[in-house]
Amino acid sequence: MGSSKVVFIDLRKIFLQLLAISMAVSLFFAYRWWNEPYLIKFSSPELAASYDSKDPVYIKRLDRLIKEAKTTGPTDQKPGRFYVQITSRRHTRTYVFNAPSLLYNKEEGVSLQTDAPLRAELKKIIIELKRKSPYGDPVPWPTVKQSFLINKTVMIRDLDSGIKIWVTRRGGYNLARIAPVNQVNKSLLKKIFGGKWSWKRRAVVVYLENKKIAACLAGMPQGKEQLFSLYFVDAGTNKSMNLANKMLIFKAAGQIKKMFKKTSPEEAILGALTAIDQQDGRTLNIFLTRPVPRDLLKKSGIISVTLRNLYKLDGTCYKAVVSASFARGPYNRWCSLKIDLKYNRQESLYQLNPAFLQKLLIIKNTY
Repeated sequence: MGSSKVVFIDLRKIFLQLLAISMAVSLFFAYRWWNEPYLIKFSSPELAASYDSKDPVYIKRLDRLIKEAKTTGPTDQKPGRFYVQITSRRHTRTYVFNAPSLLYNKEEGVSLQTDAPLRAELKKIIIELKRKSPYGDPVPWPTVKQSFLINKTVMIRDLDSGIKIWVTRRGGYNLARIAPVNQVNKSLLKKIFGGKWSWKRRAVVVYLENKKIAACLAGMPQGKEQLFSLYFVDAGTNKSMNLANKMLIFKAAGQIKKMFKKTSPEEAILGALTAIDQQDGRTLNIFLTRPVPRDLLKKSGIISVTLRNLYKLDGTCYKAVVSASFARGPYNRWCSLKIDLKYNRQESLYQLNPAFLQKLLIIKNTY
């Protein structure tokens, strides 16, 4: 009889092999977990809008489409209108684009040529950001009035307060003459203007046939029917379509800076004084080299300011003669203001040193 062969099993070796396999699998899944995108955020500073998605299927698909885009090489990218941020536990990748045809990778400094599926997704992103934006489009009045017919009812949203009212167009040729649909909406309209009717204007967005249109609303009822004036781009005569109207329309479109880009120092001064006259601290800060508190105008009690004369002293230094009235007096006070300006190359517009506000608003604070 032959002797039986004894087989010895080295359990330690098997254990170490299993441990190595387990560690490799764990590292693989840990690496995937560490690098797997779990959040994608879309934003547009220009439109003041953003939204995000945590849908893993959507994130994976968009991430794959971006990674498959062809690199066109290094390039200098100007600030974009739209941003895509893909976040994993490891890092966040940021892409910028102005049009769906080209993406810019901020971290790597390269541009990516998009294909049809990715372009389609980027177009959807733009549409959604515009839908979520508080701003409207600056559509010319000749185009608006083709849809905004007499007796048509639309919703208007005040840009600053967010108050929404329903109004009906009752007439108007160079502009829309509107009336609130009922007393409740009339009370809301009065609330927009601080609880009393006023010749001041407000930046508003008109919702017309699935479109958001930038407009300017005056707060004083006129005529027997107590109608209000609603202005759009290219609406009104030269007299009625003044700078305040234009500024507030472009404010409703989120394009105040664009309106004043590459304009003269004189136009910047007039823009700043118009913002003060309209008691609009947010817009005023656009024209200043240093921001001031947004409620500064309200606290000062100023109710109007009018530029009487403007003289150039030296370079970008001017003397402005203005008249100003305050809620508790004085009224129609004339004063001369020395205004220094500086050109902001990044924004491409002239900005005012806010020191002139100390004399204009009769305040002790130095800005």
